[in-house]
Amino acid sequence: MKNKVGEIRRMNNGLNATIIAYRGCFDMDVQFDNGAIRRGVKYQTYELGHIRCPMIYEHIKDYVRVINPNTDADTFIDDVISELLHRAKTKPTCVSLAVTKLGIKV
Repeated sequence: MKNKVGEIRRMNNGLNATIIAYRGCFDMDVQFDNGAIRRGVKYQTYELGHIRCPMIYEHIKDYVRVINPNTDADTFIDDVISELLHRAKTKPTCVSLAVTKLGIKV
C-alpha cells in the first residue's frame, strides 16, 4: 500500500485538501486550507476533487434554510453548485447570475 499522506490536491470548491491519514483507498482523512477535516473519504473522490468542505457546506445550508425554509437545502445546494461549475467553465461572467439563486449580492 502506497503512503499518500501529505499529497495535496485542489478540490472543486477551490480549496486545497491535504491527505493527513491514509488507511487505504476507501478510508482516508483530508484537511482543507481553512482547517476543516473530512474523515473516511475515498481516494477516488479525492482525485476527482469532489470532497466537500464541511465548514463551508454547513454555513450555506443554514443560509438556505433561513431564506427559504421550505426548500430541501441539500438538493438546492447541489443544483446551485452544479450550475456554478458549469457556468464558470462556459461563461465566467454568468457566475454571478447563478449566485443570485442563493440571494447573495455580488
